Amino acid sequence: MARPKSLNPRGKQLNIALRPEEFDAVRNRADASGKRPVDFARDTLLGSDPGTMPSIARFDRLVLEQLKRVGSNLNQIARQLNALGPVSLVELEQVLRELRDLLRRMG
Repeated sequence: MARPKSLNPRGKQLNIALRPEEFDAVRNRADASGKRPVDFARDTLLGSDPGTMPSIARFDRLVLEQLKRVGSNLNQIARQLNALGPVSLVELEQVLRELRDLLRRMG
């Protein structure tokens, strides 16, 4: 299936020549802002507010950081459970239900 055509297409191009180190600097700044180099350059040239809407790449990095924290917490929980000895299945199921409820409320 083809992509839908934009109602306001960008039909003009501005091409600039960069040295390799200049291009790398632009790419690094774009990566740091979570944008593709072309989007970063357009926003910079036009004075767009780079903080209005996080790009998907930036969102993915934020999700990854949160997942790392969750993993760390789970690891700490596992250590405590191993240190305390056996835990009943009923207790674990109750904790899982509470966690699921929290996650549902968070969206």
